[in-house]
Amino acid sequence: MPVARRSRWTLLVLAPAALLACSGGGGGSREPLPPIPAGLLLAPEDWVALPRPGRDADCAPGSPCARAWANVVAWAERWDDIDVFPDLTGFIDEDSDHDVVALACALAWRGSDEEAWRERARLLIEQVVAAPYPTAGVSALKPGRNLLSYVLAASTIELAALDPLLDAAFRAWIEQVAELDLWVGDGVTRPGTFRAYHEQRPNNIGLVVGAARIAVDLYLGGDVHARHVVEAQRVFRGFVGDDTAYDFPDASFGGTREDNSWQPDSRPGRKEGIAPPGAVIRSAGLELDVGGCLPEEMRRLGDVTCAPCGVVPSILCYNRADVLDGGFPPGIGATGYPWEALQGLVMQAWLLQACGYDAFAWGDAAIERALRFLYVTYGLRSEDTWSDATQPDDPGCCSGAGDRSRVDDTWVPHIVRAVYGSDFLDDSVLVSGGRPGKNCGFADWWTLGFVRE
Repeated sequence: MPVARRSRWTLLVLAPAALLACSGGGGGSREPLPPIPAGLLLAPEDWVALPRPGRDADCAPGSPCARAWANVVAWAERWDDIDVFPDLTGFIDEDSDHDVVALACALAWRGSDEEAWRERARLLIEQVVAAPYPTAGVSALKPGRNLLSYVLAASTIELAALDPLLDAAFRAWIEQVAELDLWVGDGVTRPGTFRAYHEQRPNNIGLVVGAARIAVDLYLGGDVHARHVVEAQRVFRGFVGDDTAYDFPDASFGGTREDNSWQPDSRPGRKEGIAPPGAVIRSAGLELDVGGCLPEEMRRLGDVTCAPCGVVPSILCYNRADVLDGGFPPGIGATGYPWEALQGLVMQAWLLQACGYDAFAWGDAAIERALRFLYVTYGLRSEDTWSDATQPDDPGCCSGAGDRSRVDDTWVPHIVRAVYGSDFLDDSVLVSGGRPGKNCGFADWWTLGFVRE
């Protein structure tokens, strides 16, 4: 495999011959089929290497590991909470936690070997498979958010071996949701499957739905779904800058207001999902470094030159407010759009690397550049998506989540640090034990065995 799954990560550039050597045959496709991994988050044999409290010195009380593990267990213990119920499309609860609780139970089993946790994860999967869900007039965004954790949970507990009958029902269900049901809205005007959202929406919507799309195909396996993975990785490559792999139409960018103010080059055919290295925007006599930014998410802040703070907060507003913030790296409450987009993009890369693609290296290490832009250039940490009453930020210049308990992006940088060993991501700026995200979470624990030394 091009990326080591034990002890440390190694980023390599795949030569076509190397990819062919681990393929299952092209079947008429110009690209060979990837191997389907035995496990989606980790290979089955790698779970035992993760540190555990009471066994490993690295997981002593008070350590980041211990906090991360305690958080997994705390979420798993919600398995019978009356407020945790299957709600795939967010029909009742926009931020349903049933999916991430199922994943937490699966992880709790892997970290403790207590069969009760495995059974609870199985039970939650059984519940969601049996639960009805609406499709008419519904966007794929919410089912796309929720489906991924269920697929990861089923893979983690090895559902096929545990309960073959439920696994068969689960396979039929995830295929129905992702590849047969038709969804509409959030920029997709004609009803389509998860594939349509992935291919038409180069923003947080398509990225989150795309991660679920890839997970479903990896779980279902076989040549047909392996070909789907080949197609999905082309879309990923197109998003991070390879227009020869997949070229999003110009109309995909800018939203309803056709706002391409964060695109370094907004000319036809030049728009990108992630700005290339060295990209700048010149406006009002300023030259702003935007290399690594996600233009489709940052445009939610308004034009880069920024009107008065209370109207459209942007780079200049945040730079002024940094003086007041006192955080390190500096930053204030701001939009969560870039971070939700990264929830989808980072999990797409994680799943693609599991079957042999060097996705984290593509686009000049586009994912690391995106994190570096947010943390270093822009000063927008994942935990800065709240309005922190303890900080003297100008309330007229920030409109964050407003509730620290709802911040759900702090797990994402742990994956990036594990893969790249990024020097700007250390324990002083990362959160251990944070809330899981909208499609996954708990990476502060399940990546610990893979942090670069």
